[in-house]
Amino acid sequence: IKEMKAKKLVSIAILLFMWGCIEVVAQNRFNKEQMQELRKADYYYDLTDYRTALDAYKLLYAADSLHPDINHKIGVCIFKIGKDKLESVKYFKMASDKDFVEAHYYLAQCYHLQEKLDDAIKLYHKYKNSAGDKLLSNSEIDRYIDISLKAKVLISSPLDVSIVNAGPMINS
Repeated sequence: IKEMKAKKLVSIAILLFMWGCIEVVAQNRFNKEQMQELRKADYYYDLTDYRTALDAYKLLYAADSLHPDINHKIGVCIFKIGKDKLESVKYFKMASDKDFVEAHYYLAQCYHLQEKLDDAIKLYHKYKNSAGDKLLSNSEIDRYIDISLKAKVLISSPLDVSIVNAGPMINS
């Protein structure tokens, strides 16, 4: 009986030690000021004030350019601002390579805009097959896959169209 209690105590001690190690590894690589900047950035991001959030995230990116969440959120900010959506590709690529699930969807959207439809379809499937909570449902992703497949067909057989003015009697 004493031997069983000793084994239990050793097992509990090992589990506590491992839990402590995981906590140390899981802690952010940001200092106190950067954590405040992260909270600020997340606050503006949640409010969909992407311009303000982007400035804060870029400061954090300077401290850790490999952080998948920061890369993803910078990408989303750039994508949502909409001035040059394709500027977000490098950030989504970094996050997607680190298997940040939501980045798969946004990177697929960027590839679709670039007419890299096969790459987009692969990423839509990767997003769809990813485990865990996702912002988009599988039926929404199926719709995007269908759109990409139809775009491939339309691009492969373009129509020759000419626009002719119908004259002054038709309202332009």
